[in-house]
Amino acid sequence: MGRFQAIKSEVKTTNFNTALAFKLGPVVSLGVGVDYQTIDAELTNAVNYTAAIYSASSGTVLSPGLAGTSKIKGNDSGWGFDAGVLVTPTPQTKIGVAYRSTVKYQLTGDATFTAPTSASASVNTIIGGIRAASLYDGPIKLDIKMPASARLAASQQIGNIVELLGEVQWTEWSDIKALTINRSNGTLLKNTPENWKNTWRYALGANFKLNNAVKLRIGAARDQSPVPDSNRTPRLPDNDRTWLTVGAQWQATPSTAFDLGYAHITAKDAPLNQSDGYTAAQGYPNGVLLGTQESNINVFGAQATVKF
Repeated sequence: MGRFQAIKSEVKTTNFNTALAFKLGPVVSLGVGVDYQTIDAELTNAVNYTAAIYSASSGTVLSPGLAGTSKIKGNDSGWGFDAGVLVTPTPQTKIGVAYRSTVKYQLTGDATFTAPTSASASVNTIIGGIRAASLYDGPIKLDIKMPASARLAASQQIGNIVELLGEVQWTEWSDIKALTINRSNGTLLKNTPENWKNTWRYALGANFKLNNAVKLRIGAARDQSPVPDSNRTPRLPDNDRTWLTVGAQWQATPSTAFDLGYAHITAKDAPLNQSDGYTAAQGYPNGVLLGTQESNINVFGAQATVKF
């Protein structure tokens, strides 16, 4: 049943950031930056033609098992900014505050539909009417805003070996109220309530300097999900996450360093009870999806840094 709500959900952003830093003295530094960001999205799902045919025929025609597909593709670009302050009260202590602004998008693109073919000519006529009335190909638009975020981070060097790290981050996900897709003429094509909430992320870590060339890292984080239980969808069946991380750095030369990192992320089981934004009075044309999403994620990273 879930295929009528989501099959593929892909959102990709690319951020180009120019930063400028000012050292006001031995204790305080300021930083500002401009962000240019692009976004590409593709959303697909199955279309329940059995329900559409039943509705279009006023309940007189039932054709089980007829399903088509829908694909929404769009892209846009936008501008934002970021700013930060770094305070170094002692050579061993650093405290930083950073803010990244929202980025507003109006994605434009196309909706394309594929329809099934029935063995019945009369049913095919009804399908043709549905295609002409509502499930026709055409341009779309989608307004969305990537959230602002702010974070506070600190590091404390203890002796020559241990460095303790901590961070708190807030993200304004509550800007996302619904996933609303309109045709270019203003007609509503799809509306899915989201009602996301603002989130907090808490992280602690430590670096251990074994010698002048090798540094080991460990960390842990608690990452809140913006998705409430009441509006969790199969497009993002997210829940609160716990991060456990390890890593190492090799300073090969004074100007060259190599880093490796690994993170294991576990999430609370996420219950799903979703009707795709439809009510009982509308007959739940995409069904009611009941279930539980289980997630475990592993992230591997590698980085090379060269200073000139």
